[in-house]
Amino acid sequence: MIDFICGQFIKSGGYKGVFIGYACPPEYFVDFEYEAETTTVWSLGIVMYRTVCGRQPFTDQHDGLSFDSRVSTDGSDLRPSLRLSRQSITSLIAALRSDFDHGWETDIEVLVFLYWLAHAASYRVVSMAFDIPKKLFHSVQLQAITDHKGKFIDIFDGYPGSVHDARVLKNSPVYTGRLYPPAGKCILGDGGYPCLSAPICLITPYREPVQNPVQARFNAKHAHARNIVERAFGMLKTRWRSIFFKALEVSPAFVPEVVACCAVLHNLCLQNGDIVDAEVVEDPADDPPEPQNTEASAGEDVRDNLAAAVSAPDNCVPALHEHDYL
Repeated sequence: MIDFICGQFIKSGGYKGVFIGYACPPEYFVDFEYEAETTTVWSLGIVMYRTVCGRQPFTDQHDGLSFDSRVSTDGSDLRPSLRLSRQSITSLIAALRSDFDHGWETDIEVLVFLYWLAHAASYRVVSMAFDIPKKLFHSVQLQAITDHKGKFIDIFDGYPGSVHDARVLKNSPVYTGRLYPPAGKCILGDGGYPCLSAPICLITPYREPVQNPVQARFNAKHAHARNIVERAFGMLKTRWRSIFFKALEVSPAFVPEVVACCAVLHNLCLQNGDIVDAEVVEDPADDPPEPQNTEASAGEDVRDNLAAAVSAPDNCVPALHEHDYL
């Protein structure tokens, strides 16, 4: 097994696709591939850094590495935080060493527990001190396109939750194969995606603060139209609470199949009139935009034309009358 903060059976030839673990090695962000030996060394380095510095070495893939100048090797630098000298802590860790743990390294467990004892702090404060993630389980991206009734017409899942929405889109079949939308139509996406006219037509809202009433009116209509897909996600989460509101107790490699099954069952329910009231779930803020893909064509002109049409309802294009967006 690759241990520390990556769990996978060792094999020759490396690994592709979804990273199974907590901290991805840097080469994974290049081509979504990694190898056992180098990943083990990388994981060991992260564990050692966290043991010494009490925090994650990186918060994202662009972070630089820094060390706390207060950390020293004089044998007493840990007393203010943990009430024990480094030598005492080393002896304690050695005495508690076991072949079994609770998912964290023994070193981390001991340091977290000592910090909690020394400061009588809440679990939230302790987790912030050690930069322990709020979610101690894998997260998987689900990219979906729905029709005007909330039926899923395309889904693409399996990428880790840390991958930018725009990058997931650019690697999805609907983008690479130009599968949707048909000519003359467009997809409405949130602000985490780029505004495109090619290879697919994807229209996003204007970024806040908007420049004029035309843009503000377009954003309001855009949000009203996109409420359909948000409601579809809400029904998905409401109906399958054990899947979307807790850690899924299956192998991470099998999670995409489970999520896809939920989407299929959602469509089946819609076809048979089996509707549930979607709970309102607060979504996180949109990801900051990624650098524009040089192979893609910006869709600002298309968006400006649509915004002008929305602001002139007496002469709007026929497509705007197909639904109740106005």
